[in-house]
Amino acid sequence: MFSEDFLNDIESQFQDIKKMIEQYLELYKNMLEQLNQVQKKINELKFVVDSVTALRTQQALQAGPQGPPGTPVQLRPVFIENKTVIIELKSDKKLAGPIGPPGTRVKLRNITKDEL
Repeated sequence: MFSEDFLNDIESQFQDIKKMIEQYLELYKNMLEQLNQVQKKINELKFVVDSVTALRTQQALQAGPQGPPGTPVQLRPVFIENKTVIIELKSDKKLAGPIGPPGTRVKLRNITKDEL
């Protein structure tokens, strides 16, 4: 019904598509791993920010002026200065660009912050 060449061509195209799917799965697996690492880092930083915020809202107390020995020490609030911290995540890794027909050379491109 179909010629041998036609069937071989279909089979080779199927194998090429299968290889591309495996490449994309590997790429997405790596991207998911990177996202998980970024999420862990975000959680660590969030914990630090929450800790600093909790300390600030508790208004740390410090001993005030002292009198003669035996006098009770009166505590006064000490306010903690607000500081803004900017964190920028950078990556040196490169992702493969669009994949063309079999035999096409793949160009590597830098990842931007928006693509992460």
